[in-house]
Amino acid sequence: MRKSSKSVAALGFLLMGAIFLVAGWKWYASQEKFLSTSQTAKGKVIQLTAVEGNS
Repeated sequence: MRKSSKSVAALGFLLMGAIFLVAGWKWYASQEKFLSTSQTAKGKVIQLTAVEGNS
């Protein structure tokens, strides 16, 4: 492998890492916002029904 192709590969992996870092941070911020505004409720599950399809 030539030095220039190694540099391009390294730059590509660096760019991919940066994209995943930003995406992860956005997901984390979204989860934090949801958890800070959500509310809890007391209750009891009395039935669980599996539904297939999109109706």
